[in-house]
Amino acid sequence: KAVNAASAKADESDDDNFDIGSSNAIPEEQPYVIDTEINFGNEKDTSFKFARTSYRLESIPAARYAKIVSQLSDDPSLLIVTKTAKDDLKLSVLATTAYPSDCITDETLYDDGVELVDVSTDGSYIIVLVSGKLKVVPRTAAKVLSLAKDTSTAAIDGLHISVWPALEYQQMYADSWRLLRDYFYDAELHQIEWDEVFDRYLPLVERCGKREELDDVMRQMGGELTALHVFVKGGEHYGHDGSSTGNEIASLGALLRRSTEMNGYEI
Repeated sequence: KAVNAASAKADESDDDNFDIGSSNAIPEEQPYVIDTEINFGNEKDTSFKFARTSYRLESIPAARYAKIVSQLSDDPSLLIVTKTAKDDLKLSVLATTAYPSDCITDETLYDDGVELVDVSTDGSYIIVLVSGKLKVVPRTAAKVLSLAKDTSTAAIDGLHISVWPALEYQQMYADSWRLLRDYFYDAELHQIEWDEVFDRYLPLVERCGKREELDDVMRQMGGELTALHVFVKGGEHYGHDGSSTGNEIASLGALLRRSTEMNGYEI
């Protein structure tokens, strides 16, 4: 949402460097989104159904687990990804049986071809990419168990995404600044005027042309706290041996500037 909002504002100007550097542009507090509502059941229920289904998870069989994707929305069963002997990804459901049995059965959905498995942002859907085909189903037991038999797939031919690195860098900078503000061990941030730090380094972020430069700016920002355990790691950048750890893009070394007025880039 932050990127989309920034993109909309950038469209009103002639370039990516919209004005978020003023003191009144410091990221505002946003309410936290509840990922999953946990239902403990009726407090007058003496059968302790919630406790029983929770303890039964202890009997998960041994396997080469790659990912526990999610618990199903209407069932205590788990959707999991494991690795086969050939290192292929296998998608299956660890299905629980009715109480008082504590048995768990492995219901295999796909034993090969699995490329990606995830949950939608609102937690309502399971997203599976298998053999180049994308499937999206509700996170219910009936829909997930019938996933392999369902022949319907999402139409992704011609799907494109617009990426503006300059806007992403500004968002990542704001997020890292906010994380340090909210989670640093000292609530007083070593008496540093943290709002001023945001404004001080933002102009450098607007000039960043690649991820390594952004990482350097964020290290300088974190260095203002004079704390040992503040690190900047990861991201799309090139390793010391010249190998790419991100998206390699051909470049002649030109500086490109987005121009909405000309509907393109100025070189």
